[in-house]
Amino acid sequence: MINDTAKLLLLGLFFLSDIAFAQDKTDPDILELIEKGDKAYSRKNFAKAMDFYKLAGKETGTDPAVEKRIGVTLFKMGKYSNAVPVLKSVRTMSDTTDIYVDYYLAVSLHKLEQYDEAISMYKSCLDYIHAKSIDTGKEEIKKGIAQCKFWKEISNSPLDVTITRLDTSINTEKPEYGAKIIGDSLMFFTSRRMDVFPIPDLILKPDEDIYISHRGTNNKWMPAEKAGGKVNTGMNNAVLDISADGKQVFLYNDINAGDILVSGFNGKFSLPDTLKGVLNTEAFTESAFTVNRAADRCYFVSNRTDMANLGGKDIFVADRNAKGSWENVRNLGPTINSQFNEGFVFWSDEDTALYFSSNREKSVGGYDIFVCKTSPDGELLPAKNIGLPINTPFDDISFFKVGNKAWYSTTYRDNKEDVFEIRFNYEVYNPQWDTTSLEGITRIDEFNVIENIYFKTGSNSINTRDSAFLNLVDVLKKTHGAKLRLSGHSDWIGNKKINDRLSFDRAVNLAKKLVENGVDPKILTLDFFGESNLQTDTSFVNDSLKVVALSKNRYVDITVEKQGTPYIYVDKPEGLKNNSCNEKYGVMVYISDKPYKSLSNEDGIIESYSQKDNRYYYHSELSADILETGSKLDLLQKIHKDVYIFTRSCPKGF
Repeated sequence: MINDTAKLLLLGLFFLSDIAFAQDKTDPDILELIEKGDKAYSRKNFAKAMDFYKLAGKETGTDPAVEKRIGVTLFKMGKYSNAVPVLKSVRTMSDTTDIYVDYYLAVSLHKLEQYDEAISMYKSCLDYIHAKSIDTGKEEIKKGIAQCKFWKEISNSPLDVTITRLDTSINTEKPEYGAKIIGDSLMFFTSRRMDVFPIPDLILKPDEDIYISHRGTNNKWMPAEKAGGKVNTGMNNAVLDISADGKQVFLYNDINAGDILVSGFNGKFSLPDTLKGVLNTEAFTESAFTVNRAADRCYFVSNRTDMANLGGKDIFVADRNAKGSWENVRNLGPTINSQFNEGFVFWSDEDTALYFSSNREKSVGGYDIFVCKTSPDGELLPAKNIGLPINTPFDDISFFKVGNKAWYSTTYRDNKEDVFEIRFNYEVYNPQWDTTSLEGITRIDEFNVIENIYFKTGSNSINTRDSAFLNLVDVLKKTHGAKLRLSGHSDWIGNKKINDRLSFDRAVNLAKKLVENGVDPKILTLDFFGESNLQTDTSFVNDSLKVVALSKNRYVDITVEKQGTPYIYVDKPEGLKNNSCNEKYGVMVYISDKPYKSLSNEDGIIESYSQKDNRYYYHSELSADILETGSKLDLLQKIHKDVYIFTRSCPKGF
């Protein structure tokens, strides 16, 4: 599928009809050089095209037509820092806007992380196509602006990770991607390494082949070798995922426009076979696949349009029946998919999360890694960008994670698609840290689990038996001094004024029901947005998914503006006399992902680690004196935001 920008640029593939030569256009030698360059360019042999254009440039001086060719060809070669001054120079050679020069310049600046200047150039492109009443390319240019703004939004909160390019045992001058690991000792990955081409001067993408590397005794990866066992077929082949026991490997092959296969593995591959069931299609491309640990659910990517499709490639889900066949295929819908392309899915049972790549607006450029975590009831939550510095203005794909390590591929900086290792900078689980059982702690402050309240179409009715409502009541009744904003929203169906009123009524009715159930009205503030702040864009959604998409916009958003101080809540075992159990209290600070050594050195603070949550916890020593615990709370709240009191319940049979 050709995207809007590709269409826009194809209109001016041989970019020169609107720019006159400064030199004599009848000079046959110059024309011959340019024609040879154009011929090489059309064959994607950009290096050879550049040689001809530079020779022509020596003869013509700073002719805008030749300079434009040089600037665009540098862009195509990925030499963005070289392309920028040339393209800027071309802009000064004419009083009229050249949409192709402006667009290539905008993208080059974007790749070089010069975001403000890139936004300015993207806007110049928008102004041009608006003045010319051109629709083609508009959405792609708007996406470029959104990506630059999104980078600025998240640039101050990078992840604490170490990213290392793997050495030449894995990476070569050719593209490498799709690394999958078995037991931290065996790596599969995909590469395009064929060097011989049947047509002289024609640059083609070699077929994808599967390679294997073993980790040696020195803990380094051994030189990779092409996999045997007939998994490499002379067409595109790739490893997509590995079963939890490492005995099955799921593969991609070009048959039937692109299908998912499975091969047994016991050190060698067995002959691959097509997956059973209705996952694969004959007319569409199934290009990525991942399976959960139980092997009863999978997520895959397809461009199929025989069922709901939001645009380009979408992520679908399927279930495996008792006979081993994949069935019940459905689109994950607009909460996960976008109108742009999704790909390279990976399901992590460790994180209970789905990772994938997408080139949507909430990326920082090209394809970015996104993650969908799961709610307590197992439903996938909306996709979020995994963040910087993992994501870059280039294509970031093929994320695969085990423990505190992950592998992915990126073309960052030098335009080489290589495999990188990510280390998340927190320690792996050590039993000596498990000084406190989180199962034995009653957490008082539970604002992190508050969910939005959703409504049926045209309704402001609250289901007071719904788990989201009951949880909200429970949390708010245990807390004092908090401030919450209840903001009503509606979908866009119907009259705007009616939707404004409906969104307000939803917020009001939720507040009334909370107060009726014992919540202090002083902590609640009301707001409404009508249809002006849609959570899910439904403008591009097929009719079969529109009902789902619209439902995501009928809700009250609950924003915690002030956390408040939690009431102490003690859940004593039944049958105990009041004085038979001396309740212990503590103050806990929650730190995400990584150890916080400066906190652990504070007086009376103990470091603990939850293997289940994959998080560090810091807490005071337990005390029966609530006043002592309260003073510790006051001290820590001056330094840290997420501080709360917990109780250690008496053991059963005490």
